[in-house]
Amino acid sequence: MQLAAGGWQTKQELRTQLEQTRIGLPGIRTDTVWTLYRCLDLMPQVFAMPPALDWQRWRSRLADTIIGMGMAKTSFALELCFPATCQVVCLDTHIRQLYGLEPSDGLPKRKYRELEKHWVETCRSMSYSPVLVRHILWDEKQGKTDTRYWSDVFAPGSVAV
Repeated sequence: MQLAAGGWQTKQELRTQLEQTRIGLPGIRTDTVWTLYRCLDLMPQVFAMPPALDWQRWRSRLADTIIGMGMAKTSFALELCFPATCQVVCLDTHIRQLYGLEPSDGLPKRKYRELEKHWVETCRSMSYSPVLVRHILWDEKQGKTDTRYWSDVFAPGSVAV
């Protein structure tokens, strides 16, 4: 089987392409992408949205299934897929700083869920999307007024593979 976008059929071919990008950590990235690819291929039900939507449980199931995808990265992926309805949030460096944490501080799952619950409930109480509020905060921290400032990374030919 060949992933159309990547053009690789083996884990080694994937690693070779990742090494060519020079983005670093090729071993970890290879393991993560390969696991995700194999899960999508062999166990698509893992990625299916639960009938009775429980965002936190779904996110946790995904994060536990995919090596290298912790709570924050999995939440970010769900934010990108469901920006208006997502009820989990990527507690990145900037959000952690708002809560008085150092970027390097570890964040146990229990504490992550506690901060996330506060963030989501606070946004919901004001009828705001927790995801969009986080993205607005990110844009403000970057000194930008429009989120499209970084969208050039999705332009064809912008990533050398």
